Amino acid sequence: MQRMSAEQIWDSIGALVLPDIDNHAPNREKTIDRLTALRATYHSLNGRPLDEVIPRMREVGELRRELYRHQADYEKRITAAYEAGEKEKAKKLTAELKDKDREFGRKSREIVLVDLKDGKAIDTGMMAGMAGGSTAEFTTGFVKGEPREMPEGLEEDERRRWKDREHENLRHFNDVARDMARAVELESPARRGHFLRDFGQSDRDVIENASSNASVPQALYLLNSPLSVAISNPNSVLGARLEETTDPAEKIDTIYRVMLTRNPTEGEVKRILTEYESYGEEAIEDLVWALLNSRQFLFIQ
Repeated sequence: MQRMSAEQIWDSIGALVLPDIDNHAPNREKTIDRLTALRATYHSLNGRPLDEVIPRMREVGELRRELYRHQADYEKRITAAYEAGEKEKAKKLTAELKDKDREFGRKSREIVLVDLKDGKAIDTGMMAGMAGGSTAEFTTGFVKGEPREMPEGLEEDERRRWKDREHENLRHFNDVARDMARAVELESPARRGHFLRDFGQSDRDVIENASSNASVPQALYLLNSPLSVAISNPNSVLGARLEETTDPAEKIDTIYRVMLTRNPTEGEVKRILTEYESYGEEAIEDLVWALLNSRQFLFIQ
């Protein structure tokens, strides 16, 4: 037995939350644009003859020397302004120097990276084939829950409670789902504090740097994160299936089969039904939370 990798756990949770997750690629177009720009940059520097590239590099070198001269002059003027107590003048000179530095960067890219314009590849077909197909077959926007129709025959107080609960469900679901997709579709490495990094995703500083070791932050993340709420939310894949039945035993069976790929034992069903009699749907939500934190969910053979 071994614990799943960070990406496997994330994808397993995502499959419980997002419908049609395999065709959900919210960052696909941006990723292809970024890869296209990277390849165009490489081609500008390495795909052209030296006698074409070197003169452009020399031209940029002259611009750099000119920028150095401006920097030295501005630094003297900025220092003098601060010494004279003219803080506003010093700030203005500092802003002008930053503008000159940005302008140098823009001109340098225009001179050297001839296959790029405004940060994008001139030849938009340069990366054709890397996408593995047209982006049109993928969902390119992040998933967002949709309000459901209110059941008929509710009293005024019941209608108000239903609206409040539905609003809360949508908020919880959207808070989680808007940042979800399969790990391969997300930025890698993920930002610090993200689920993937906390659960051992490689920071890509060195080869084979991923980890599947347990840690306190991982336990705290599962115990306190909104993931279990999103999984049982009516807008999620599992939550929608739970909404289709009012039989608690069937709900328990569905949760076990979807999350652990097995049927619950008689003892498990009996114990959970006892909780259901006391706490109603809260017991079902607690079951999802408990299984998410269980070794049976996190470990594979």
